[in-house]
Amino acid sequence: MSTVGSTMCGSLPEARVLLADDSPINQAVTRNMLKHLGISRIDVVDDGRAAVDRASSEDYDLILMDCQMPGMDGYEATRKIRGLLGEDRRPLPIIALSGCVLEGDRERCLENGMSDFLGKPFQLAGLRACLERWL
Repeated sequence: MSTVGSTMCGSLPEARVLLADDSPINQAVTRNMLKHLGISRIDVVDDGRAAVDRASSEDYDLILMDCQMPGMDGYEATRKIRGLLGEDRRPLPIIALSGCVLEGDRERCLENGMSDFLGKPFQLAGLRACLERWL
């Protein structure tokens, strides 16, 4: 049974999302999940430095941030984005995407300025619930 066009996609508002992940496979899977949920305005970058550049020059409703990327990881990128945006702009949800799901990993993400945490591999329902909380 297809959920496209049904209530599965109905309650999420139109949003612009930045996906920062260095894995082409994870990029494709996450992009497809977002599209399935009705999110069509998706920009993708493959490292933290590019995420900081995009977040400082573009307006996003939400960022999905991989924690483990070469060069600048998601933790540092999040801290830089938070510093650049300051307190004057509306809060920007940054959701950690991490394959590390051991005790303390979620807390580390929150301590570094991330808003929420999705452990990889995540399911469509988990992504949807996260988007509903923050959009």
